[in-house]
Amino acid sequence: MKRREFFEQLSREAFGTLKPGDPVAVAGGGASGLHLALALAQQGLIVTVYEPAKIGGLRIPLFHACHTTKPRQPLWEAAAKWTRNWYAEQTFSNGSVKSRQNTFGKYFVIHGRRYLRDLRNHLLQRRVTIRSERFNTIAPAGPGYRCVFVATGEAAAAPLEAICAGATQLLPGLESYFGQQDREPAFSEADTERNLVTTNFMVFGSRAGYIHRNRETEQAAATIAHSFYPQGRSALFKGTRLTTRDRLPVAGFLPGTQNSVFLFCAMGYHAMTYAPYLAEKTAAWLVGESIDDGNLICGLTPARFLPRDQISKTRVPVAETKDPAS
Repeated sequence: MKRREFFEQLSREAFGTLKPGDPVAVAGGGASGLHLALALAQQGLIVTVYEPAKIGGLRIPLFHACHTTKPRQPLWEAAAKWTRNWYAEQTFSNGSVKSRQNTFGKYFVIHGRRYLRDLRNHLLQRRVTIRSERFNTIAPAGPGYRCVFVATGEAAAAPLEAICAGATQLLPGLESYFGQQDREPAFSEADTERNLVTTNFMVFGSRAGYIHRNRETEQAAATIAHSFYPQGRSALFKGTRLTTRDRLPVAGFLPGTQNSVFLFCAMGYHAMTYAPYLAEKTAAWLVGESIDDGNLICGLTPARFLPRDQISKTRVPVAETKDPAS
């Protein structure tokens, strides 16, 4: 059986398809959750988003999206190509998305919090309900919901680990930002030298940042940040992020369970590229539409962490699984 056929059989037999008017919940109002809520609402579903924070998900202020500086895997290439058009055509962002062009082609610089605030307001205008509270259990659906979409990294870790130990890992993230004094438009000679040995250093116009300084202490990360621009303003953000062992997003139903929990998570720093594309494609597939990129989407199923002959033997007590952040 081909992977796509396996994915579709697993999901359709356990769940079927969603229909216009079905009530669904999205647990998590960050980049992934809000894009998914929009795509589901556009399919005629009644969407409720659960997010206790005013702006969910993001810890870093500035993103590059659709920036392809080297050949990448087909999923990234497809997402970048599709999402470029999506950003160019969207009208709800109020100056939070800036188009850029360099020798590698077109990409976008996105002020994350402003963008998510605009997207949140757009969802409210589309009559999506946003509840300022946490969805405290990843239970089958809760009262009245046809499906619950888990779109937050930490909440998705427990059920994925229950399926297959080691499938996910929570990595500590230390992120530092510092204002540049001279606002130089490109890398300085010193920055270029640093970039050769520190892959996660990048310059964003008037800002610079280390993204996810894993295995660093807080003090070491702060010292490195200060050494770059000693005169500039700096800030240190810390927390956790979810990554799968193959470093790809997760989009699919929990295998081996008779419930309506769908994971849409683990997109990490590339959420602004992945989320609009995956949300649109996933929502279309959920309502039974045929999608061109089905082979790419089905490859993201959580079932990829299990040998196929074990799926029927796996039973996850999802109703008893608590949100680790609660």
